[in-house]
Amino acid sequence: TIIKDKKVGRKQILTPTPVKQVALSYGIDVLQPESVKDIYEDIKAMDIDCIVTCAYGQFLPTSIIELAKIKAINVHASLLPKYRGGAPIHKCIINGEKETGISIMEMVKKMDAGDVCHVKKVEILEEDTMGTLYQKLMKCLKQI
Repeated sequence: TIIKDKKVGRKQILTPTPVKQVALSYGIDVLQPESVKDIYEDIKAMDIDCIVTCAYGQFLPTSIIELAKIKAINVHASLLPKYRGGAPIHKCIINGEKETGISIMEMVKKMDAGDVCHVKKVEILEEDTMGTLYQKLMKCLKQI
């Protein structure tokens, strides 16, 4: 499923995700369908140059990937090819890794298997938790 806006706080106010907030602040359209297949025609009509996903957890159909004139890329929170798939931050902590990072790769049909275009490394300290490592990776992502 695609992450939807969530009700937050006591008053349960419907609040956009942080990614959606940033996208909207830059005038970027955000689509939140139940299934990405439901928006093929919408994406096609946009005449897009690039598709970017991050922590999506599903395959984009090849028909949608091919709509990107330049490239479809995925941002992944590990140093690929290690820790493909879900929960890469958790796995790094559990396995006692000394470093991780952000990998940016071209999207292909296989999960997290496209050519890696860029990598930014982050040191994992002994006292790091999933939460602190997540924050380091978000800071790292802003530097890319």
